[in-house]
Amino acid sequence: MTMKSSLLLLFAAALCAGPILSAGTVRFRSGEVLRAELTQKEPNILEFTPAHRSALPANAVWGVLTVTPDAGRKISIHDYSIRYMGITFPAVALAVDDAPFSTAQWEVPAQSGLRCHLLFALDGAVLAEKNSPKELILVSNGTIPSEQSIPFTVKNKKGFTKAKSVPATGFFPGEK
Repeated sequence: MTMKSSLLLLFAAALCAGPILSAGTVRFRSGEVLRAELTQKEPNILEFTPAHRSALPANAVWGVLTVTPDAGRKISIHDYSIRYMGITFPAVALAVDDAPFSTAQWEVPAQSGLRCHLLFALDGAVLAEKNSPKELILVSNGTIPSEQSIPFTVKNKKGFTKAKSVPATGFFPGEK
């Protein structure tokens, strides 16, 4: 094997290493995911009406993505959904930093340094069909659709990690 083909193979391997960055974040269309968690414990959600509740799966399992948007990027609950086993679950609420989730605030403005949380209500019966799913698909609902595999930490009945406790370098299973 020549030096040129060896370098080409190394470059191809680096490209295939994919979206998990060395610092423990996952790159996605609007920025970086710092943490992804699943829990059975329902979070505090402001303005959560009976109509919102009736739209949820019977055994809701809550998923949250802690993200930092890229400079100049907004994040909306309408921008992303989670897909697992062919079923799509839209975002239901949003939180900024360590504030409670809110159904009234559906978009985070483009502002440097914000950490926001996208909250998803997934069907626990679907998730239970396989042992502790660790990777779910983040789907961009925009005009240019994209999909990104995201590793989730299963917290069972524990609550989500507070934004201030998630390092800026991110944290994913098996990483820093």
